[in-house]
Amino acid sequence: MADDGGLKTRAVQTGLLRFVDDTREIRTAAELERMERDYSGAASRNILLRLRLAGRAPREVLSAVGAAGSRMAGTLLHLDLRAEELREEITPDAIDREYPAGSFPHSLLTSLFHDDDQEALRIAHELLGELRS
Repeated sequence: MADDGGLKTRAVQTGLLRFVDDTREIRTAAELERMERDYSGAASRNILLRLRLAGRAPREVLSAVGAAGSRMAGTLLHLDLRAEELREEITPDAIDREYPAGSFPHSLLTSLFHDDDQEALRIAHELLGELRS
């Protein structure tokens, strides 16, 4: 208890195990590598980690997430990797892969990309994805 009658709190390590709940915004390969580096080394062997990934990243970065998670799982005591909120960055190449040139969705998304309206682009892309499902 503090001198003024209020409560004081502080973290106390009660054992060898560390429970960590972390959320990372991933946009580049460098951010993915930094995340992996942060949870490597001898100290990581005592960490039980719940790691949530979010953000928009290029397809190449998304394809590397699984391998990074596998390497981390080999180092950590336990890894609960949640990447549901990690999405592909919407680029002209991504639009071309998903929609035929000249189609309404292709024209709309391309126009929003060139207008640099990322929020409208994200919303339109999500809505078009729901319509396709």
